Amino acid sequence: MASLPNSQSGYLIIIEGGDGLGKSTQFEILKRRLESQGRHIVTFDFPNKSGTPIGKLIGNFLRGNFGQVTPEFLGLAFAADRLVARQSIRDALDNGSVVICDRFVASNIAFQGAKIEDDQRRKELDELLRWLEYDVYDLPRPNLEIVLSSDDDYYRDGHHLNRAEDPNRAYAEGEADIHEASLDLQQAVNRYFRELPDDPAVAKIAIKDSSGRRRTVDEMAAIVWDAVNVAMR
Repeated sequence: MASLPNSQSGYLIIIEGGDGLGKSTQFEILKRRLESQGRHIVTFDFPNKSGTPIGKLIGNFLRGNFGQVTPEFLGLAFAADRLVARQSIRDALDNGSVVICDRFVASNIAFQGAKIEDDQRRKELDELLRWLEYDVYDLPRPNLEIVLSSDDDYYRDGHHLNRAEDPNRAYAEGEADIHEASLDLQQAVNRYFRELPDDPAVAKIAIKDSSGRRRTVDEMAAIVWDAVNVAMR
């Protein structure tokens, strides 16, 4: 497989998708592989559920401590979490680093929109969050979004709950957070990502092949790496 070309400018890669699809695993593999090519890598994991006041607030919400929160207002909290990191992201890009984020603006739209049944209200939320995060908060737009998805059965049968231990999820205290525990919400989020319109800056990757077999970690990593090579040529 070809090496990534040298470049003086930074590059922003986002790994997106529903919960439990192997995003964190692919995130780490991609990071190591890019580093092996001599790239300087800076990573961010959204939402940051600890370490900042807004991160702690989000962690408390995901533990179910706040009950039901209107999606529009909850979206503001997730957006503010990225605002805290905006300058660090921009500085890294200005320095020529490859920045990899586990989740970004699309996840905010997907998860909050999944809680809304009315099509018009969901469309308005999409417009609100894109305007706020990209236009007002001036977050950089991704060069490449790698979007993982599956069929509905994966979530209907609760397979997403069988996930590896992740120290970044200590906030959940070993339990599924309230987003993960809602199978209806997870299916809606998965459909959002699966049905994203075709875009040169979006690489949609199904975790199952055409026969319905779950791809191995190495198979997924190879597809991800191909997408990155194509995008960065």
